Amino acid sequence: RDLFRWSGIGDPHENGEKALPLIARALALDPQFALAHCLASRIHSELFWFGYDKCPARIEKARLAADEALKLRPEMGEARVALAFYYYYAARDYDRAVRELALAQRVLPNDSEAAGALGIIDRRRGHWEEAILHLERARQLDPRNISALWNLSETLTYLRRFAAAERVLAEAAAASPNAYLIPLARADLALREKGETAPLRAALKRVPAGFDPGGAVTTIAVRLALMEREYDEAERELGKCMQPKFTDFGLGGFAGALDDYTVPREWYVGLIARGRGEASASARAFPAARTIVLSDLAESPEAPKSLLMLGLLEAMLGQADKAMAAGRRGVELLPISADALDGPLLATNLAVIYAQIGEKEHALEVLERVVRLPGGPTPGSLRIEPEWDALRNDARFQHLMATDVS
Repeated sequence: RDLFRWSGIGDPHENGEKALPLIARALALDPQFALAHCLASRIHSELFWFGYDKCPARIEKARLAADEALKLRPEMGEARVALAFYYYYAARDYDRAVRELALAQRVLPNDSEAAGALGIIDRRRGHWEEAILHLERARQLDPRNISALWNLSETLTYLRRFAAAERVLAEAAAASPNAYLIPLARADLALREKGETAPLRAALKRVPAGFDPGGAVTTIAVRLALMEREYDEAERELGKCMQPKFTDFGLGGFAGALDDYTVPREWYVGLIARGRGEASASARAFPAARTIVLSDLAESPEAPKSLLMLGLLEAMLGQADKAMAAGRRGVELLPISADALDGPLLATNLAVIYAQIGEKEHALEVLERVVRLPGGPTPGSLRIEPEWDALRNDARFQHLMATDVS
């Protein structure tokens, strides 16, 4: 279970791949081990949801494992939780997921996992206050559940309740001193609230060498350097991690960021080259990244975040029509009305696409809507992210940078 539940220390992909052989070994010894089937289901669901494996076969394994657990032990609450995550992650069927969690809580009334699951589903539905209540309950039931603390602090951050988010993150840091992503999240609050990068830079310096789950720390460091227009530094930071894709944990800005997505390395190579004015280098990097994203889309054609990533790449390549088509399709597939958590993020990146191809009016229309939403870009982030440079002299954009959205 420790390999399954994210603790702020490891890479969810790596942890999941480590856990599955252990579970398979346990099931070989005891095929009736219902809890092992539950854990296998949860891991398959996570690997699918977070984009590590979008094959339909992966999420089908999640369903089969949960069904097997229920067949073995129909009364088992953990099996209902696993099935809830299947409905949530496979089809965003929030109502069915909540029904399964209600069944789970009949036999597991004090289960932190079930309470936390209700919280993260409530966020998707736009039920923010209910989400906080459920996540607070998860924290009370298991004060050392770093995943619950992370989700609670993240929810408070999306609501711009930065002081409350800071208190929860301080609690998480005390509970798990080796969860080095926690101090980065605390420092990221200053970027969101005030557009200040110094705290995040200082926090990055305190991260031990070698701690870079899924390339997440490299992602933050590269984004920070790009915000500060320090392109040589961005290149050095990128060179410290040679992974082909980088996990995005939702820290280090909004523009060009896709939380819970794995970003091709060549995207950052292209941004660095573009920032330096090296047209030939960016002309090599962005098509290479596009090839990777197109391969992902061939596997999962209606993955909204992959479509937004494709739109961003097409925009960088000057393909305005293709960029708008991909970006708009991604937002159509997952509008704010269907997902109050990811919807504003996708819309923000559609605004980035518009800004990059010179569609300033469209970009501003989107920004004026999302800047006031939970999880949308903050005035602080708008002030420092280079993706908005094309809008910076516009009076409407300047008004957004000065807007009080607390």
